[in-house]
Amino acid sequence: MSSSPWRRRRFSTSGGDGRLIELVLTSCRFVQRAVGVDNSAAMLAMAEHRFQDEPRATFVNGDLRDDITGLGMFDVIVSGFAIHHLEHRRKRRLFAEISSALSPAGVFLNLEVVQSASPSLHHQFLEAIGRTADDPEDRLASVSDQLQWMTEAPLAEVDCHWKWRGFALLGGRAAGQ
Repeated sequence: MSSSPWRRRRFSTSGGDGRLIELVLTSCRFVQRAVGVDNSAAMLAMAEHRFQDEPRATFVNGDLRDDITGLGMFDVIVSGFAIHHLEHRRKRRLFAEISSALSPAGVFLNLEVVQSASPSLHHQFLEAIGRTADDPEDRLASVSDQLQWMTEAPLAEVDCHWKWRGFALLGGRAAGQ
């Protein structure tokens, strides 16, 4: 197995309707197992239907507000537009749980909605994505706060890999390697 994190075999993602898992399984044929987690019966049903002929994909009814450590160990954990709905205290605990669920040399990536640097920039972001207001369930945190929480988790080599207005890709590696 290559040292690249994308050559790993076990992959987890926050679930939704399975689009993120589909992207990974299509692009990374070497992935042996992908686990999606969601607490919406409708989303799980859509994901299970989408993957009815794909034995590598499994979906679990779970809530990111609850402890995720019972899901197992993973080489890669990815979340797409889910963690920003959690209270900040829970985000910090979740990052620690993710850190403990990563195999040695494992990687965590989080594509997320983040807090803008100013109200004016946030307004411009909302305008750019065609919204007039935030989702009432959003609990936005700054990139710097989230990178600090990930470091404290502990995750290593945490960074913001990409940012456009209020969207960011944050990531880190399992600590101790």
